[in-house]
Amino acid sequence: VVSTQSGHYGRGTSSVPGQKECDNAIRNLETLNNALQDPSVPVNSENFFDCIETLVHNQRLLEDNLKQLPVLVKANDRKKFAVAIDEINDALSALEGNNNHA
Repeated sequence: VVSTQSGHYGRGTSSVPGQKECDNAIRNLETLNNALQDPSVPVNSENFFDCIETLVHNQRLLEDNLKQLPVLVKANDRKKFAVAIDEINDALSALEGNNNHA
């Protein structure tokens, strides 16, 4: 009975709004982390100053979207919440890659 209940619980949580986006973000960061284990290999072709500019841009995107999450949850706006999670994921990936390259 316990294993059946936990199986239903696991399936139920995968359909929570924003869960797919959060899972994708976690997988993406894990993949990127593995790719960045060798810092001598460039992850992009940008020069140093372009990397810094991209870092600043993505930091702002990350900050703006993180600030919006509580508002979107309170408003129960599931679509915008999912979009914000996707944008956070993209910004984190870009920050991780450019930070290591810069």
